[in-house]
Amino acid sequence: MLPPMKRRRPGSKRRLKPAQASSLTPSPQGKRRSGQVPAGKAVKLMGPREVTSALVEALRARGEIERATQRFHTYPARLHPDAAQRLLQVLPGLRLLDPFCGGGTILVEGMMAGRHTWGNDLNPVATLVARARTRLLGPGERRALQAATQRTVKTATALTSQKLQAPEPVLPLTDWYEPHVLGELTALHDAIETVQEAETRRLLWAMHSSLVVKYSLRASDTSARRVKRKTKKGAVLEAFTARGVELVGMLDELMRVVPEGTPAAKLRRGDARDLSGTFDLALTSPPYPGTYDYLPLQHLRLAWLGHLDALGDQKQEIGPRRDFKSSAEEGYRRWQTSTEAWTMAVAKVLAPGGHLAIVVGDGISHGRLLEARGPTMDAAAGAALTPFATASIERADPATGLAKREHVLVFRRPGEDAASEGDAPEPEATP
Repeated sequence: MLPPMKRRRPGSKRRLKPAQASSLTPSPQGKRRSGQVPAGKAVKLMGPREVTSALVEALRARGEIERATQRFHTYPARLHPDAAQRLLQVLPGLRLLDPFCGGGTILVEGMMAGRHTWGNDLNPVATLVARARTRLLGPGERRALQAATQRTVKTATALTSQKLQAPEPVLPLTDWYEPHVLGELTALHDAIETVQEAETRRLLWAMHSSLVVKYSLRASDTSARRVKRKTKKGAVLEAFTARGVELVGMLDELMRVVPEGTPAAKLRRGDARDLSGTFDLALTSPPYPGTYDYLPLQHLRLAWLGHLDALGDQKQEIGPRRDFKSSAEEGYRRWQTSTEAWTMAVAKVLAPGGHLAIVVGDGISHGRLLEARGPTMDAAAGAALTPFATASIERADPATGLAKREHVLVFRRPGEDAASEGDAPEPEATP
């Protein structure tokens, strides 16, 4: 039996302060702005005080972050970099896994903390972006990337004088672009295809990917609403050039702040319910129930990258919004079952004494609260993990104004403390 789903509104006992509640009005575009929504009261604290303090600080993290590669390429629903940084300061373990790595926020912070990092995600856009953010390139390699960017723009500029056809997967989606924007994106696509060096080509694809939504007629990464937008001719090529300069600079900073001897992250495209290896720490922010349809959000990027086949993996997504459309109860049940499965998979690859830290929030569907803490705690118990520390904060849903909570839940696998060295898989990302 499912626990009853509760209705919570700002007028309930969990009311947020008026100043906070007033800032939670949905934006005109209906975009979720969770990273900008202030946190309320901290509750459900359990564990060592220095750890619970860090958990609360992580949950309260907000604002723009400029360090290293964290600002390269937008990615929806990412964990705030300061939250990842603060959690890593109190959670031990050399071998770090993020089974839902998204754009690689935790991996970047892990590398800067000297951890050996592995990331997993079902979405090929995620592994492409995460790989770009975690590359450790020497001075010569960075100069080569800058030169490749310049050559790509030069080739693309010449191609724009020709009558080009968009890549076949993009043809059904061409009405999302102004004609000259489509031409410039196509020219860049064709120019990147000619680049021989695989790693350079992947980085150029990540730069291209960062532009295909920004210069479309789509409202944002998280909204498929069509908007009017006028883009001057040549703007896409100029933006690609700027992306190259920015990425080289970010990768230069990453090299300077990552401790010597720390390897670049290893990436794998796959299901979080099917993992292998041995890790000392798993730190992740899994899908909140009923919040996003992650693969469909990336439809435009998947088309340009030639990965529309990934849309066939939608049935493997955990807790997508579409699961809740006809029945919130049935969608919630499926999310719980998936949470149990991926938690068990992570528990199996944790070394004895290793920790699993989960950042997750309640969902909202049909005006009803989809509570995340209880099912996640139950899933960890079912995987024989013991609670180590927990904290929750009150926050309102930016789209509906309904009160809900976000949580950091830390568990430990019983046994001796996790070793600092050991074997782990070394999968490669699928770009």
